[in-house]
Amino acid sequence: MIQYQQMSSAERERELNLVLNLYKEFRAQDLNLDMSRGKPSIEQLALSMPML
Repeated sequence: MIQYQQMSSAERERELNLVLNLYKEFRAQDLNLDMSRGKPSIEQLALSMPML
């Protein structure tokens, strides 16, 4: 890939539009990424219910 410093203004504009369109497509997927750790599963919760 050519470096941005070596691109013409028109090439940089096309690259920007390409990246923005990719970003919009990615955002349109409406993904929900849960990075939390240590959340018990349903099965683990069911094991502890008799103790409560």
